[in-house]
Amino acid sequence: MQPSRPRRPAPPLLPGPVLLLPLLLPLLLPLLLPLLGSCATTAAEPLSQLPAPRNATLHLYNQEQVLRWQPVSLPDGLSDLPGAVTYSVEYRYTLGNWMGLSCANCTAMATTVCTVPPPCFMPNLNVTLRVRAQLGALSSPWLQLPSFKLYYNVTIGPPKNIQVTSEDGTLRLTFSPPFEDNSWRFQYYVHYWPKTGIKKTLGPVSNKWLLLEDVRPVTEYCLQVQASLQSPFRIGLLSNTTCLETTADAVTRAQYAFLIFLGALLAMVTLAFGCFLLVRYSRGLIKYWFQKPPTIPSQIGEYLEDPKLPMWEELMQNPAAAEGSWDSVSVLSWADDHQATGRAEQRPGSC
Repeated sequence: MQPSRPRRPAPPLLPGPVLLLPLLLPLLLPLLLPLLGSCATTAAEPLSQLPAPRNATLHLYNQEQVLRWQPVSLPDGLSDLPGAVTYSVEYRYTLGNWMGLSCANCTAMATTVCTVPPPCFMPNLNVTLRVRAQLGALSSPWLQLPSFKLYYNVTIGPPKNIQVTSEDGTLRLTFSPPFEDNSWRFQYYVHYWPKTGIKKTLGPVSNKWLLLEDVRPVTEYCLQVQASLQSPFRIGLLSNTTCLETTADAVTRAQYAFLIFLGALLAMVTLAFGCFLLVRYSRGLIKYWFQKPPTIPSQIGEYLEDPKLPMWEELMQNPAAAEGSWDSVSVLSWADDHQATGRAEQRPGSC
């Protein structure tokens, strides 16, 4: 029988997970709380919160400041709640507190458009907007827009009331600013060109009326006007194209008057020379055209119509009456290209 070996002592038991849990719990608790809170919030959101508005846009044009967004769609658990969804807009400056838009009345409104009138915001400070939906005691998370500065983000429209006139070969231009506000300082550019020429630019200028003198008279010109901010520099939109033909200046009018006088003088000289040639070489023809044709005395005409009348015997018996009854007849004849004129006075008893 072999002697029994001495038993080795059993190794000490390692602490299991259950025993380590009290030691690890203080270290894991800060990491687990946010996860547990988010799960609880996600599970409770359909019943305690509305969805946030989406696709918000801000339109800045001149003094127009319009905020738009898409309406929220209620989930199934909230679609049966009484009342209508309303929206509220708030703003703040950099590092400032959130404030309601009391100047625009954009609190608890049923529409999805908030129009901000000037001067609600200071144009040289950063502004941030946010909007949320509300239904009774429920509200949605805030939808925050990127911050903006009105002077740097606004779209400046073209000048208004543009009028163009022409006088003495120049173009006179008058207009008004894109909008009236003494806090905005504008400068202007004028782009002008002949309709088939190269474009020129005048500016920047501060006057709201301009005189364009380097234009050609009696030429059609087109132009556009553009406004810009001085500080910070921001260029605006071009106006519609306006075209106008320039009038003649004093020199051009004098040239036209001289040309008209010279043309009239040449016409008169040409007409006089033509009349001289016509009279010189067509005298006989002209005399033939304008001479009164010879006529037969009335007594002879009556006799020729009715030879039985005793007119001839009466004239022979009374020569004194016959002297006043005859007309003189001129006989014209042409021979050897020379004109000869004969005048024969007809007496009673001769033909």
